[in-house]
Amino acid sequence: MLLNADNGFAVLFEAKVLSDMSYQVSFDAMRNQIARNIDVMLERNDSLPEPLSLRQPQRTLFALLTPEIFRKHPHSRLYGWLMNEYRHSPTALARDIPHRRSVDWSDVARRLGWLTWEDCEQVLPGSCPWLTRNPSHIPGNQRE
Repeated sequence: MLLNADNGFAVLFEAKVLSDMSYQVSFDAMRNQIARNIDVMLERNDSLPEPLSLRQPQRTLFALLTPEIFRKHPHSRLYGWLMNEYRHSPTALARDIPHRRSVDWSDVARRLGWLTWEDCEQVLPGSCPWLTRNPSHIPGNQRE
């Protein structure tokens, strides 16, 4: 998470390289990893120490961070299906986080983004030394 303690703005990140998102959540068997992150994003937590307790839910964004190949081919991963659905169909968020009432799901959907490791490398060269343009060179990825 990136947090501006002065104004409560934050960005929550879920970073993946080759693994897909977790569909197993112990607290709520019907909630996936992205829904869990968004659910947390919507809740203020005053019991956390500063500066974490200063995060403002209405000023918080969620970003999925993956290799570009998976953003280009979102249907190859469960998170791709869900991110596209959540960003373009706010009713899907309401479906997957049903305990939240009186939420402006369209506003929440506008605060979801998808970044790539290649974006990071372009902004800060050398930040991802393991990264190449060829996905067969991502650690653990082998062509068959």
